[in-house]
Amino acid sequence: MDNIFIDKVFAYCMRNPKCQAKRMAELAPGLVAVYDASDEIDTYFDSSRWTESSPDFLGDSLFVADDQSIGVLQGVGCLPPVDSFKKALWFAGYSLKSTYWDAMNMRPKEINLDEVLVRYISVN
Repeated sequence: MDNIFIDKVFAYCMRNPKCQAKRMAELAPGLVAVYDASDEIDTYFDSSRWTESSPDFLGDSLFVADDQSIGVLQGVGCLPPVDSFKKALWFAGYSLKSTYWDAMNMRPKEINLDEVLVRYISVN
């Protein structure tokens, strides 16, 4: 697992009350799906490792977070709606392409939030 990026996404979510993580899954290195406090699943990606593959298709579903290094692929408003980590993996596979030849996981890898929280507390 890419703990450096996972921790970066978790810290970003902790600073934003609407996107605080309830569950997380790694879809690929530098690609994390978050089921958040808004009961939505958004996919966060390392913008140096992933880029959009279908710009015309994505429209407002894609934006770059405040620090410019994390991109967000929103699950809201997608057809079909992204309501599971498996669908987030499919949507990310359709919407993003790797700039580092990273491969998508065969299935989402659930992240242990207790371990991420311990790392977060230890550095903050």
